[in-house]
Amino acid sequence: MEDFLNGRSNKFIRHLQFQDVNQLRLLEQIKALLLGKASNPIAAIERFIKKEAGAGKKVEVNPHALTYDRYELSKDVREEILESAIMLLS
Repeated sequence: MEDFLNGRSNKFIRHLQFQDVNQLRLLEQIKALLLGKASNPIAAIERFIKKEAGAGKKVEVNPHALTYDRYELSKDVREEILESAIMLLS
């Protein structure tokens, strides 16, 4: 610990480099994630049920696990919200 405090760890810190990030590309990736079509989590549960039942296993599922009542905003509204958030960061 004493070596760290005396600055001997600086040799490690001087060589620490971060990857350059293309901010426009990153912004486009974020937009694609946030504005893309939402997936239905029930589909994953259904695939699991079919796989396990197909393997001969007994599968019981709580009916509440199959409830999917997500309120979906239109893409226009989501775009507006995202653009507002981006403007606030600028």
